[in-house]
Amino acid sequence: MKAKTLIINKLYGYLNKTITFSDKINLLVGINGSGKTSVLNIVNWILTPSLPHLCVTEFESLELSFDYQEKEYQVVVTQDDKILLYNLTNITDDISFTPLAVRLKIPAVRLTQNETQKERFYKEYVGLGPDKGETETWAFVFNQLPKPMVIGLDRYLFTEEKNEVVIYTEEGMQRLVSKNPSNKSSPLDEVRRLANREYNIYKNKLVDLNRVLNNKIMLSAFDEITQTTVKELETASNISLEQIEGLHKKVESFFKETMTDNRIRRQQKRPDTSIQKIEKYFNNLKKLIQEAEKSKGKDRFTFLYLSNINQFKKLKEFIKEFEDFDRKSQEYYASIKSISKQLTDFDRLR
Repeated sequence: MKAKTLIINKLYGYLNKTITFSDKINLLVGINGSGKTSVLNIVNWILTPSLPHLCVTEFESLELSFDYQEKEYQVVVTQDDKILLYNLTNITDDISFTPLAVRLKIPAVRLTQNETQKERFYKEYVGLGPDKGETETWAFVFNQLPKPMVIGLDRYLFTEEKNEVVIYTEEGMQRLVSKNPSNKSSPLDEVRRLANREYNIYKNKLVDLNRVLNNKIMLSAFDEITQTTVKELETASNISLEQIEGLHKKVESFFKETMTDNRIRRQQKRPDTSIQKIEKYFNNLKKLIQEAEKSKGKDRFTFLYLSNINQFKKLKEFIKEFEDFDRKSQEYYASIKSISKQLTDFDRLR
């Protein structure tokens, strides 16, 4: 994802800004109170998205344009005294998502100068869910769009007040007070925490991906034979040696990785009989196809060859499943690679 432009109208009743982002690193420079932190907060609240923060913050409209998966999107958030609207549009395909609407319990303008009230109403907005008709928009913005990674500098992570250290957390408007200064977090600690969190998300996605593929391999042994599947078998024999060899490598690699994970979890070795069986299975199929290709006419379809046509059909399905597996794995890796690059760039600026 790449942010393109941000337009802020009447934030806190007076702040108006238009920012055009560059493709590389962007630096916000200004005196205290000029709105640097506000800009970062708005981008974070729009993309996370944090509807509770948007509901308790006074503004007229917020507009963010960005590119995601080679398409341009635009989010426009507006509010009046009664309702907040979160509008998402796919500019490239000219698709407007159903707006997310939140009925305000109190006009945000009445909270600007009252932090206690702001915190109370913030908590009341936490836990919002989609209404009927908003499910697709909700799923896209909360589950598909990449989330901003917020790394605060020292003065935002903690401030010293007399003999106490006040630590401001990401969770809502709360703050934790510690009398032991050694408990305070450093920016580097926050970077480590964020990196570990994103890696665990990436690892869990891969675990789920492996589980789904493993289940499909296991359940393929119980495919039902029907009149339809018999007709499909007539054209299923058209599979090349190159396809089988490629699938052989992928299946063997998949099982080796799976068994490696199991050894770590159980702390015991597992015999290689499964790998040997896989190798024997694919070698026999390759030999069968080679013999059939050398034959002419009716001799090509021997009893042994015909009895394995169902295996060829399954192999074609496996090729597709492994292609999907590789594609999704690369997508997940691209995400963690991008995050790793951002953290590296941040570390270079320290």
